[in-house]
Amino acid sequence: MKTGIFALVLAVSPAGAANLSLRPTTAPFGLQGAAAAFVGLPSLPASTLIPSLQGLPAAVPAATPAPPASAEAPSTARPANAPGTIALVQYDGDAHFGDYEHNRRELTRLAEQAVARGAKIIVTPEGALYGYADKDELWCRPGMTEFEGRKCRDVSLVAETIPDGRSTRYWAEFSQRHGVFVLFNVPENDAGTFYNTMGVTGPSGFVASYRKRMLYKTDKAYAAAGTEPTVLKTDYGCFGLLICLDAHPESPYFEEYKRLEADALIIAMDWDDDPAGAYAAKLKFREWAAQHSIDIYASDAAPWDGAGKYLADGRERQRDGLPPDAVGGEGVSIHRFQY
Repeated sequence: MKTGIFALVLAVSPAGAANLSLRPTTAPFGLQGAAAAFVGLPSLPASTLIPSLQGLPAAVPAATPAPPASAEAPSTARPANAPGTIALVQYDGDAHFGDYEHNRRELTRLAEQAVARGAKIIVTPEGALYGYADKDELWCRPGMTEFEGRKCRDVSLVAETIPDGRSTRYWAEFSQRHGVFVLFNVPENDAGTFYNTMGVTGPSGFVASYRKRMLYKTDKAYAAAGTEPTVLKTDYGCFGLLICLDAHPESPYFEEYKRLEADALIIAMDWDDDPAGAYAAKLKFREWAAQHSIDIYASDAAPWDGAGKYLADGRERQRDGLPPDAVGGEGVSIHRFQY
């Protein structure tokens, strides 16, 4: 038996009132449980053409008039998106591993620069708030003291609940004050199970979250794998969310998000490959964007220098605000688009 798929729809009115409903999606069978956040988008009118009943021949029953030859079926096309501007932050949270206040202060400074340059969507890297890992330490499940030669820090001491954790509250206030979306990364605690999670806040407050599904070895010290895609729908476009290794060369998620009608992908990452090597982010993401014919917006940790827009047509990576090569450099790359 074929089973229809329903998406949880969060519709936010201009006044900030929220209404939840279940709507059938057009996602293909097999992508069950796809999560979507719908923000500030008006619903398409459900109109039906009713032809005039005047002047019908007597032989034609008035209850079933034939439509005029010029009648067209109601449009089901998506409305055009507004022009958008996205800011991709390049920052090294690992250099201040475990120093939340320092990292949040620096990310706020960079986010304010992005707002001043007109950004409506601001993306921060994986591990930017707490640090992802450094050469000596990493986050681990409670009770662990060592993992693959590095000392453990208990992730339960910093992992946050979503949506009521301190980072969500902080960025929700920032988003509401500036009228922007902010994508940030934290270790999440959900009833004692930990995840590597991207949170999203917007002009109306908390919007959505996404849990990393393809775990790197560092994640496995504390995190369980997520299971669901998250599609962020804004006035500016529809974006599939990924975290770092979710964009593995064999990842099915590129095509999954295309089936879910994403205009582009947003990736927060700490890519952890030699920026001058064969698997440098600036090379591989250009290749994968072209292979899957979809734009990729990446926010990367500074040592790996992968932040930028990777175009679906395979052209050179775009950056505006960061030099073409900025290994170790921190800053913000701004990109204007319309989908």
